[in-house]
Amino acid sequence: MHQFVRTFLCLFFGILAFSAFSQDMKLGKVEFHKSFPSEHKMIQSSSDKQIERLNNRRHRIEIRQGTKDTIIITDSTATFRFVLGINDSLHIKVNPRSRTISKSMVLHPKDIIDTLRLKISDRRLAAHIDSLQTPKFYAKYNERQAEIDFKNGKAQLLGSGSFIGEETQRRRQRFADKYKFEYRYVFGCFVSRPEIRIAHRYNRVMKKLLGIEENVW
Repeated sequence: MHQFVRTFLCLFFGILAFSAFSQDMKLGKVEFHKSFPSEHKMIQSSSDKQIERLNNRRHRIEIRQGTKDTIIITDSTATFRFVLGINDSLHIKVNPRSRTISKSMVLHPKDIIDTLRLKISDRRLAAHIDSLQTPKFYAKYNERQAEIDFKNGKAQLLGSGSFIGEETQRRRQRFADKYKFEYRYVFGCFVSRPEIRIAHRYNRVMKKLLGIEENVW
């Protein structure tokens, strides 16, 4: 009887030890970043204050590891703690109900050495804000439209045509002939920041599709 009790206790504490060994408490942090940082504030995707606000608010985290589902609300600094198993991959969703600040990812436990940093671009949020401020311009020149225009043989780059000298016009024409596109001057003397950012994103997509890596202006 005593032998049976000793055996049972050894098994019980062994299971507890293995369970503790196979799980680890980890720290996580949601970190937003600019999809296009720039020294020119007119074209950067978000201001420093906007990114700071995103990184200092609560976010909803949904984690599935194996058969276990966990829902976590971060603290006001976008930080959270979670239990990490050593075997199964983590299926993570950040703000799954949001159209603009959500992200899904799959990670293996071995990839998480210290803090789990969930890095999210501000790209969708910035585009959404600009679309609300100038909806007609966004509808004509959003990133998806750039892909459609290129596919339909309408390769173009957007910009301002105000006060262009003859030499600049000739240089641009040589450049356009080289890469087979047209400059489309959509801005006059007055232009809003959302329009500049929309055009900049459109041009980035179009330049990539055209294989342009050099300055076009």
